[in-house]
Amino acid sequence: MHMQTDHKILAKIESLCKKSSVDPIALHNINDDYINNRFTTVKSIVSTTEKFLDFDLLFKSINWLDGISAEFKDLKVEFSSSAISKEFLGKTVDIYGVYYKAHCHGEHQVDTACTYGGVTPHENNKLSEPKNIGVAVYKDNVNVNTFIVTTDKKKVTAQELDIKVRTKLNNAYKLYDRMTSDVQKGYIKFHSHSEHKESFYYDLF
Repeated sequence: MHMQTDHKILAKIESLCKKSSVDPIALHNINDDYINNRFTTVKSIVSTTEKFLDFDLLFKSINWLDGISAEFKDLKVEFSSSAISKEFLGKTVDIYGVYYKAHCHGEHQVDTACTYGGVTPHENNKLSEPKNIGVAVYKDNVNVNTFIVTTDKKKVTAQELDIKVRTKLNNAYKLYDRMTSDVQKGYIKFHSHSEHKESFYYDLF
């Protein structure tokens, strides 16, 4: 069985990764995060002028408020381009992402965690009231559920919404539990309401 949200890209379903092909340790870690946010980092009002490579930002000695991540000293945030990195360099920002250690390279002998994107400007980016975003869940072409995730940001990243949606899906359907879920492949599609931005999707696995 698979979970989906739109018929337009059904041709790509066969190219989706199957849960059974995911490394068991990686699947366990993913499941652990979407149950208790073990690897989710949410940081507000942080800034850096440091970079490791041209397309990232390096937050030195970042304050790991949750205590769980105290083993790490630095946080490296990677972007899809150097232009995005430069946009946030030296600015006060908020971070909402899932961090990882494997294949994360920071400065020599400095324990570093990495995350992809999830950065938004802090200044003038707060809503007076949280915004509701509707999510429709399809399983084998049948609408089986709808729910809402919220954000308090005017500009919100796909990473933040993706984490919130996956957390709810995992709680409802045990997506990342190898033993109990019958969902083997699927995707989350983000529908853009702007004529200047295309809709896009993330593979569930």
